[in-house]
Amino acid sequence: MSNNITIKLDGDKLHGTAFQQHNGINKVIGTVNANNFAKLISAAGLTANPRKSKVGKITRAISDTLINYPEMLVFRTKGLLISTIECKSLDRNRFNLSFDDPSYEGVLDGGHNMLAIGLHFLNESGESADKIRKVKKWDDFIELWNEQDLDDLYELLNTDLTLSSICIPIEIVSSSGEMTELEFKDIVYEISDARNNNVSLVDEAMDYHKGYYEILEKSLDHTVNAKVEWKPGDKDKTINSKDIVAMGLIPLIALQREGKLSDSSKINPVNIYSSKGKCVDHLGEIIEKERKKNGNHDITDPLLISAFGMLGDLPKIYEYLYNQFPEAYNKTSPGFGRQSCVRMYDKDHKANKDTYLRNAPKTKYFSKECVYKYPDGFIMPIFASLSTMMEVKNNKLVWKVEPFQHIADNLNSWVSAYYHSFITTFKHDPQKCGKTSGVYMTMEVHILNSIK
Repeated sequence: MSNNITIKLDGDKLHGTAFQQHNGINKVIGTVNANNFAKLISAAGLTANPRKSKVGKITRAISDTLINYPEMLVFRTKGLLISTIECKSLDRNRFNLSFDDPSYEGVLDGGHNMLAIGLHFLNESGESADKIRKVKKWDDFIELWNEQDLDDLYELLNTDLTLSSICIPIEIVSSSGEMTELEFKDIVYEISDARNNNVSLVDEAMDYHKGYYEILEKSLDHTVNAKVEWKPGDKDKTINSKDIVAMGLIPLIALQREGKLSDSSKINPVNIYSSKGKCVDHLGEIIEKERKKNGNHDITDPLLISAFGMLGDLPKIYEYLYNQFPEAYNKTSPGFGRQSCVRMYDKDHKANKDTYLRNAPKTKYFSKECVYKYPDGFIMPIFASLSTMMEVKNNKLVWKVEPFQHIADNLNSWVSAYYHSFITTFKHDPQKCGKTSGVYMTMEVHILNSIK
């Protein structure tokens, strides 16, 4: 994919170009024809966009306009908003654009236009209808697009009378050279955030777009990271990014307990289960303060680096707890599988009860077969309270004890205390267990006492 292209903006009396400059930002406003739009598809990409487009109601509406009223497209769509740190003005209304850093250079708004119009071009070029029907998301589309002979496609878009008459609005924002690259990046993120607010972009998607979660991605096991839906519309992702963000706060609670997060709002362990949106806010606040302190996008505080580094262990520990909790429960009170919220795998396929599963359930992060499927409200007070097993040593957050062995040695006693104090009181309701602060406080005490 080229990272440097020259496109021509239309400059007739009806669709003239306009140039604006304000506070170090340049903006060119105009329209492009089908051929130049195709060049942008090949070069710009959607990495800079906080969401990935997918086939649906919006793309179908755009497609309908392209098929039935192509001359009206310029009036019916906002078109594209493109970001590039360098936009060189050439002669004859041409502009040279660079897309060297896809994290902030590319399409900021207009991904559904890119997808719908690109699919229309492929359809008109004679691409297989079966292949086009299989395209559901941007990743599917760009894979098919890159299989094309683009020279032939560009020629078609120049010569076909209907296609060559298509006109798409475009805005190009670039740096005037009066600001640093970091300052321009921040402005781009603000523009993208504002443009996408009208389509309810979730906070975690925008935080990911800003690079807040890079340290989470680096810390996670690669198997888990590959399954996280960091960006809305990511293909075949099964793990919600908010679950990872919430999990990432557990080590930060340990820092908070030792007074190492004094400038941040207090993290409530209950939110790890009951309010993951607040977890997103907490993490964003912490990362933003670190960036402002450093004057760049890097995290340099060794305590934060070590805390986020512990995220590599936590999905494995979560799954260990998830698998071992029912056995520990049964040692205190046999019958975990008889609870209405619990499903149990029937490997012999003989049971017909609603509480049995004919296929083995799989764990959330590593997709390993297990026996029980149940709400994680039961185990979250224990899991979140594992922050008490962490401590600061030599300016780093570390485990006080080997976590898996310590959990194996003490889980039965923890669950026994938990069962008699809360589970029976809440009538075996996992929601109440997961949302009651007293459960977390009690589990912290029991875990802490097991270490002494």
